[in-house]
Amino acid sequence: MSMSAQNKALGVAAILSLICVGVLYFVSREEVSQSADQVRNRIESAASADAFDGVQLINEFGLTELKVEKNGASIYSYSAPELQSGAASALLPLDHTISSNEVKASFSLPPSPAFKDLLIRLAAAVVSIFLSAAFAVSIVTKNNQKDIVEMRKAIVDKRYDDLPYEEITQVLTKQERENTTKLKDALEKVETLESQAAIDPLTGLFNRNMFKRDFTRELTKQTNGTSILGIIRSSSVQDINQSRGYQMGDKYIHDVAELVNNAIKTFNNAKAYRISGSDFAILIPGGKEEQIVLLNQDLKVQIESFRKDFDFDSICYSGYTLFTNNEREEVIFSRADFALARAQTGPINGYYIQKEDTEGYLQGEMHWRQTVLDIINRKAITLYYQPIRSMNISIRPYFEIYARFFTKDGEALSTESILAAALRHDLLVRLEEMIIEAIISKYRKLQKGSDARFGINLSANALISTSFLLWLERTLLRNADIAPNLVFEIDEQILSSNVVAAERLFSIIGRSHANTSISHFGHGIESFTIYRDLKPNYIKLDPNLCQKFDTDLSSLQFIRMIIEVSHRLGCVVVAEGVESVAQKQHLENLYIDAVQGYVVAKPAELTDDVDLEKEKNGPAPEPRPMFA
Repeated sequence: MSMSAQNKALGVAAILSLICVGVLYFVSREEVSQSADQVRNRIESAASADAFDGVQLINEFGLTELKVEKNGASIYSYSAPELQSGAASALLPLDHTISSNEVKASFSLPPSPAFKDLLIRLAAAVVSIFLSAAFAVSIVTKNNQKDIVEMRKAIVDKRYDDLPYEEITQVLTKQERENTTKLKDALEKVETLESQAAIDPLTGLFNRNMFKRDFTRELTKQTNGTSILGIIRSSSVQDINQSRGYQMGDKYIHDVAELVNNAIKTFNNAKAYRISGSDFAILIPGGKEEQIVLLNQDLKVQIESFRKDFDFDSICYSGYTLFTNNEREEVIFSRADFALARAQTGPINGYYIQKEDTEGYLQGEMHWRQTVLDIINRKAITLYYQPIRSMNISIRPYFEIYARFFTKDGEALSTESILAAALRHDLLVRLEEMIIEAIISKYRKLQKGSDARFGINLSANALISTSFLLWLERTLLRNADIAPNLVFEIDEQILSSNVVAAERLFSIIGRSHANTSISHFGHGIESFTIYRDLKPNYIKLDPNLCQKFDTDLSSLQFIRMIIEVSHRLGCVVVAEGVESVAQKQHLENLYIDAVQGYVVAKPAELTDDVDLEKEKNGPAPEPRPMFA
């Protein structure tokens, strides 16, 4: 605004200066003309009176030239060229003539006084005009600066109605509304993104990153009280994934997370997090031991109801510790891990509170090693079975056998945790050997003339352990009479990770006349490469394939292709994880050979009085339609 006022003032000053120049020039010309008239009158009167005194006129008026003629005769002549000025003559009427009947004269007025007066007047006028303009600009600028300060303050304070310009008020008010709306939308988007980044998509709980942030903040608080850290492990996720499919496994994780979240709702500022695939963490600021007891009482009530839906005894185990803000993070986690290990080797779905410091990871792992060794030494396993029902009387299905482990007090242990601990401590070979020996021994007791087959699950360790492979081959040769009734199952993904070792394993089993089965088969077209190389006796379709009939036609076509190829090659196709009558009917229409799942039979304990022949036949299969 000050620049605009300055430009306007300069423009006005320039115009006024031009006007002033014109006026002063006109005034100067008039003054010169009046002086010329005086000289003319004196010359005419002096020449007429025959008393002409040219020197007096020159001295009086400062003439630079004077020539007078009377009746054609020159009576006076004077010229001083050095006093004349061309510029002054061009601007002012300095040269004049007189012409009458008797007198003719020419004269020139002096340029200096008139020209100097004109320049002085012009300079004084222009300077005055521009000084006045500068003064006006300074006043306007000060006023503008004051207005600008007031306007800026009004804009900052969002008092747009106090602005002196209505149009600006309207524009700023409109922009403020738009900016407020945009800012609100942006904040909502940021909050949504932050929530998405902090939330586990499957369970809706906070994720591992949020746990690390909140746990670190809790350790930096300037408080003297204690807080609670709990780790809860979903103990049956692997069993559910294998027996009922990954979708049910995800549902199991989701439901356990809901149990945990419901259990902490009564505690102020308590938060639950999913920190790994099957593990959850709980943080309760300012918590005490009594709250842990109350929390697990509530959790136990929910678990009892939850067990009925999933038909699994082992749902989750919990380990807790109390901590203060002056402790190291690794020490706190060591106590919590050890508490979880003690809980998993204690009563089913139990919990444990570790108060004192431990030797951390090493002590927890020693506890696991002792637990696994105790199971092996006591042969503390119980076998469970789940029948595979035949849809075709010409094929021989089998019973899949599961091992469950128990403490000295008869409490069930998490199979997944025991197998993982055995692998970490290089005890998995001994554990698997014990399981296989127990299955063979149980089969001999129950056979009684039946040709039923038992399915035995093998881990990834079976592929890479030479000692296990030698032991397996000797065991099968030693039990050659029942080896044809054993079916060794191994997951497709395990086999595909080491094809050479898989071929060696299948060769040993084949030479012993035992049978082979690939479980969780059908992850893609590359599955047929494994199929071609290993030539199994059975393949068990991945449960996820059988749960997408209504939404994924490609899965239906893929299963149809697997069945057609298998039938040409003489391989039995089993659908595992079948849990609904609709799934079973779809599979029957595809001419599946056998089905396994809760819709057929649930796992049950393999006691000595089980009738294998009766269990093998089960209810008679419904007649198939003529065409699929």
